[in-house]
Amino acid sequence: MSNKAVAIDQARSELLLRLDAFLSAQFPQAQRLPHLVVAYSGGLDSSVLLHALQALRAIRNFQLSAIHVHHGLSRHADDWAAHCVRVCEAWHVPLQVVRVQVNPDGRGLEAAARVARYAAYAALQADAILLAHHQDDQAETVVLQAMRGGSLRGLSAMPATRRSEAGAPLLRPWLGVRRAELLNYARVSKLDWIEDDSNANESFRRNAVRRRVMPELQAVFPDVTGVLCRGAAYFAESADLLDALAEIDLTSAGADTHVPLAAWRALPEPRARNALRLFLERHGARVRRAALIEAVRQLRQAGEHAQCRVDLDLHALVTHQASIHVVFKTWFDVPVQQEVEWRGEASMSWPMGGGVTFQQAHGQGVRLPLDGSARLGLRVSGERMSRRPDGLFRPMKDWLREAGVPYWQRPWLPVLRVGGQVAWVAGLGAAAPFLAQAEEPGWVISWPGLP
Repeated sequence: MSNKAVAIDQARSELLLRLDAFLSAQFPQAQRLPHLVVAYSGGLDSSVLLHALQALRAIRNFQLSAIHVHHGLSRHADDWAAHCVRVCEAWHVPLQVVRVQVNPDGRGLEAAARVARYAAYAALQADAILLAHHQDDQAETVVLQAMRGGSLRGLSAMPATRRSEAGAPLLRPWLGVRRAELLNYARVSKLDWIEDDSNANESFRRNAVRRRVMPELQAVFPDVTGVLCRGAAYFAESADLLDALAEIDLTSAGADTHVPLAAWRALPEPRARNALRLFLERHGARVRRAALIEAVRQLRQAGEHAQCRVDLDLHALVTHQASIHVVFKTWFDVPVQQEVEWRGEASMSWPMGGGVTFQQAHGQGVRLPLDGSARLGLRVSGERMSRRPDGLFRPMKDWLREAGVPYWQRPWLPVLRVGGQVAWVAGLGAAAPFLAQAEEPGWVISWPGLP
């Protein structure tokens, strides 16, 4: 065998061995053959990943397919998709081409395309989705996060494994591999790949970092890529430790769907801030450090029974019954009164928290006529109702307060009236005059907007 042939074989073997070791660690004792899906753009990195996997497939005997996300942002997008189809047909790899709509919506084109792409991945049926990010990408991400003032979690950049409740786990087997190694593999394997012309556009920050910042740093620090990636690993470890501490503090405080205010305030301020950060992240809230600091300040200064509200991005932190809650800010929008007739429907749509459902029952629930006199609408200021057999009528707001219904939900509660009189209210149930008696037909009404 010639020296050139030996070099080619060695370049392939080293990368294949690293990929095989990565997969073995992810599926150590798989009971069935895993189905792996490659996110295949047609570029260098994903081309090498797909080629290496189809080479390993004969040895490891796993199912392999690919997905190409068609963003429609380039005039070459159709050609790229066609290239991916040709390659996958030649390599006998099933390919799914998914067209997505990219809506910048104030986030920037790159971020919006990433959101659309990952939404397509989340819809896949697979054991794992493999992404081709490599070590150079990781180093660039650390620089970008640092310049954005990113958190520890942000500075830890991309994890090699990301579990998800919404879809298959995302795996990045190339994070320990330099792009130069992938390029060498592609050349010796005579692969054909796409060069995205947008990669030269330095108005995109990542391209500017890749083409200008990283070469300058490398001129001063030759191993800058390795140093930044090691730093990312340290940041990830520190972020994990902070999450573990926050978990301990939230558990000790008795936090579940809400955080008891007194127990949270007993924590030292840095730990209180850390615990609140994790609580917000669990509820899907975006957390900026400046907003988090301000929220902690207000929550620690508010009176024990005060109704404190701190707006974040799409969410708000509010206090209710001496506890901290996270809610969508849309709950604080002013609702517009709309009444609709009920004539026996099993469900009726409602603007907040899903629909109102009606289930027929016997000897329980609410007595309701089917003549159109039952109407579903919102609360009316000053409205009164009776919940007791003695017929005592009290303001609805008093009943709601005693029932512990959160104040931000009260304006949106569905109220069913018969002939203008309150018959049922979400969170309170049936009014006394409309309770179905024994042997009487009734309707059990529910609304998922309240726990």
